[in-house]
Amino acid sequence: MSSYPNQFQNPPDTRVCDESLWEEFRTRLNRNEARLDELVRQADAYLEGPGFSVTDKTVPPLSGNRHDYVSLSVYDWPNPDTPDGLPWIHRDGVLNPEMRQYDAPRLVNFCRAVGTLTAAARITGERNYAKRAGFLLKRWFLDPETAMTPHLHYAQFVPGVESGSSWGLIDAHYLCRLLESVRSLEFNENWPPAERTAFDGWITQYFLWLIGNPLPVKEEGAPTNHGTWYDVQFVSIALLLGRENLARRQLREKSIPRLSVQLLQDGRQPFELSRTRSLTYSVFNLTAWAWLSLYARKLGVELWTTPSDDDGTLEKAFQLLLPFLTGKEKWIYTQIGPVNRWETERLFALVNRLKPMPELELPPSLSLIPCMVPEEK
Repeated sequence: MSSYPNQFQNPPDTRVCDESLWEEFRTRLNRNEARLDELVRQADAYLEGPGFSVTDKTVPPLSGNRHDYVSLSVYDWPNPDTPDGLPWIHRDGVLNPEMRQYDAPRLVNFCRAVGTLTAAARITGERNYAKRAGFLLKRWFLDPETAMTPHLHYAQFVPGVESGSSWGLIDAHYLCRLLESVRSLEFNENWPPAERTAFDGWITQYFLWLIGNPLPVKEEGAPTNHGTWYDVQFVSIALLLGRENLARRQLREKSIPRLSVQLLQDGRQPFELSRTRSLTYSVFNLTAWAWLSLYARKLGVELWTTPSDDDGTLEKAFQLLLPFLTGKEKWIYTQIGPVNRWETERLFALVNRLKPMPELELPPSLSLIPCMVPEEK
């Protein structure tokens, strides 16, 4: 038995991964041996090894500080018409494989590991998974030798530019899932209350950067999925820190007006439709809105059915995408490459929590657990 107090008893429970969700998935997976075995297999794979840290990168950091998170702008490429490749050119939707040398893949793998271990701990009751998740969190955020500095000032940098980019903040959309893991992780030997307090201190410093540095402040004003994911970050951090009124104010003053910027009357998302992966980014943006809508309802704010100035709603946006995501109709806008199946499943799962839709026929997939980052296929 744990000697730590039950940290999940005190209301309000503003998590997407609240106790009712964990009970639901505990019941569901105990009835599906194949999926439970899959979760255990994935979690077991993360029980060994040194863990993850931004200090593991082999490329020199822009600042000279190996604790700084550094990632390459994923759709930017060397200029083929100049000797030094400068200035780099943008090729929307075409991933530059050089990005794998930097910290972004490491961040994804870290969030995937913590999410998987947390889910396995909550569903199986096996404390070794929780202890390992605590170890990984300490290594990424708290240990002096390996901790990341609390900012993304060098995220998605473009060679030839001294700092990162405003759009680099999008790398941290994985942190929104990670925060759900942190809030659902039971205290244990590797993650006692003192470590959670230290983590809250780290995330407070990151939050101050998020709301005060020119790069993320510029991103907040983006009319695309980037602006939406800024709001998800803001609200998820505020809720972790117990600042419900701050989260509620962001939703009312920023998110609700954003609906009129992003949605047409029929639910189309014009800024996402202009992309070379228009269906992918329509799903990605609507996934952010679904996260926000779930948080908002916890706070007594309605987003999903609130009309924009043109009478568009998020619910309309989802219904517009649905026949294309289920293969009943062919997408008419530019889409280079397929939409990842798990991204569609994640959107369906979040929408189903906003309004139960039996017709979605959700598959028995681990990607339905919100804190998890599914394995790449």
